[in-house]
Amino acid sequence: MCASLSGVASLILPQAETEAILESRLSELGVRVERDCELTRFHETRDGVHSTIAFGDGSVSEVQSRYLVGADGAHSIVRKTLDIPFEGRSYDWTAFLGDVQLHGHHWAGNWPLW
Repeated sequence: MCASLSGVASLILPQAETEAILESRLSELGVRVERDCELTRFHETRDGVHSTIAFGDGSVSEVQSRYLVGADGAHSIVRKTLDIPFEGRSYDWTAFLGDVQLHGHHWAGNWPLW
């Protein structure tokens, strides 16, 4: 989706679509994405990274990998463990995001904000 806000063009791709694209490519490479799990701790080893993963059913798994990518947000266990500050900023307002279909009046070619 491409929207124009006051003459500024924005390219917007819903997070679900981004995840689907990434998961599809990982699948092509033979990697299975696991959900309902959480990285609880990790440490560097001579051969890479040793990680502990907790699953929703209460089980725990130990994983040895060459790399660890911390893509888990501002309150990341990776950021916390490595003492990496979040350089961004918080907003003093609340936003809700939803995938909805609106019928009725809309601005053609523009993204209305409510």
